[in-house]
Amino acid sequence: MAADPLLFLTGHVSTIFPPVQATKKIWHQELILSIAARNQPAEGLVKIQFAEQHMSLLDGLRLGEYVTVGFTVRGVDYYWEGTTKYLVVLMGQQIAITPEPGQRKKSSGRRAASNVANTDFSARPAPLPLPRSHEFKNEPPF
Repeated sequence: MAADPLLFLTGHVSTIFPPVQATKKIWHQELILSIAARNQPAEGLVKIQFAEQHMSLLDGLRLGEYVTVGFTVRGVDYYWEGTTKYLVVLMGQQIAITPEPGQRKKSSGRRAASNVANTDFSARPAPLPLPRSHEFKNEPPF
């Protein structure tokens, strides 16, 4: 079975929750990312869950830091919007600190190492828009 493709969101770190023990053997940690609508599929707060093997990615993060998070969509939890029930949890896989729009990286004058870390998203394609469950044509959305 092929691995799930990664989706990417960029924004400011709003909240980092402490690790939680979901079951006797499974731990996870959650991050809330505040994203703006510019070049993103949505605007607002997004909660991303990191499984135990990826929790170390959150160790060096600070609140307010501008980051790009790579994640997959997994059906783990339910939420309601009106009378529609959704099954979505975002599982974090990668994190990279990125410069804010309009900000330039400071150059150290040294050349970057040839073996770039797995979390370098500078050459990645634009984020994929998230699919909508339905579109409203001429009917009101209520």
